[in-house]
Amino acid sequence: MTIECCSVRGRHALPTRHSSLVTVCLLLFSAANIFAQGSLTPPGGPGPTMKTLDQIEARNPLGTTAVTISQAGSYYLTGNITVASGSAITIATDSVTLDLNGFTISSTANPAAGSAISLNSAIKNITILNGSILGAVTYNGSSYNGAGFQNGINGTSISPRNVRVSGVSVAGCTQSGIFLGTTLQTSDVVDHCAVRTIGSTGIQAGSVSDCVVSECGGVAINCFTAANSSGDSTGSLTGIAAKTAVNCRGASATGRGLDADTATGCRGESTALGSTAIGLNAATATSCYGSNGNGSGTGLSATSANGCYGFSGAGTGLNATAASGCWGQSSSSGTGLNAISATGCFGESLSSGTGLNAITATGCFGQSDTSGIGLYAVNASNCSGISSSYYGLYVPGNLGYGTASFCRGSSTTGIGLFSHIAIGCTGTGNPPIIAGYPYLMP
Repeated sequence: MTIECCSVRGRHALPTRHSSLVTVCLLLFSAANIFAQGSLTPPGGPGPTMKTLDQIEARNPLGTTAVTISQAGSYYLTGNITVASGSAITIATDSVTLDLNGFTISSTANPAAGSAISLNSAIKNITILNGSILGAVTYNGSSYNGAGFQNGINGTSISPRNVRVSGVSVAGCTQSGIFLGTTLQTSDVVDHCAVRTIGSTGIQAGSVSDCVVSECGGVAINCFTAANSSGDSTGSLTGIAAKTAVNCRGASATGRGLDADTATGCRGESTALGSTAIGLNAATATSCYGSNGNGSGTGLSATSANGCYGFSGAGTGLNATAASGCWGQSSSSGTGLNAISATGCFGESLSSGTGLNAITATGCFGQSDTSGIGLYAVNASNCSGISSSYYGLYVPGNLGYGTASFCRGSSTTGIGLFSHIAIGCTGTGNPPIIAGYPYLMP
């Protein structure tokens, strides 16, 4: 093909018809490159599209009769298990996960015998999940008797390690509900479990959280750390015993409701009539409530109490070495609040006892509704005391040398304020104030 040239302002250019042809050729060449295809030969046959049974359910099924697990692995129940004697499942090796799969383990043994799940001595890395253990043991008000298991989940005297029990319900056993060894291990965890009607210990483990334990003959919950849990003991032992308790409730018929080194946001109750009963006992109690409503024991007892409330039927409502922002109340002749040092506290006796009793009271208020002392202190500052017919505020001091500074005492028929030294004080009563030297009126 001949290409003709013509001169356009000194340059050569293709005629219009030939220029269009070149453009079309270039477009066809580019399109051929864009839509080029590779080899159409398949690399091989199609692979499998279905999963194997082991891929769908890689765990080992257990039957509906008693069994011993002697190989590590993951196991699950396929139905309810009922035995006539002894234990239902024994875990005899390390590294086992047992999923109860929503089924129930029960026993018809009478009297109760064996354990629903028994853990051999000193085994480790065990997980038990999601199911129920049921016996027919009942509580008649004095003892626990009936058919079923002695124990729900039982670690023998040599404690297992790294054991977790979660989402399990246990009821009707003569001895223990969930017991992970006599020596507590911090790595043993029990969470989201419910335990009821147990002759002795409800739950014993390193850490217990989000659990409810009721109607236990012994300690309901015994652990290092307890959180968001509740435990009730029908006997003379403790509802919840822990090193650290947070947002927990413990109750005991004749013992201590809750006993902890550190208690935060907790409630402890004891219904015992004796003077030794304590609703809540702690070295450090913060924002806690303690009650011994029926007896002459102590509602709340602590070395350090902060923002706490204690109530006692006939004993001391709140007793502390140092109390700050606390309220203590006694409904009878006991003391509302008793402390060596009380700051910003309120104490009240609803009868003839002392409202607030302290060595040093600062910014406190004490009240006795009948013939007791409203506030009693060795030294009082910015305090008030009220009594119906006795001392409103009484500050005799150590060996008779007490000081009341900027305090107020009031009594309907008794002495408003009594102090060896009264500085900037006021009183209402008969007489309003009795004080030694110096005696400074405002």
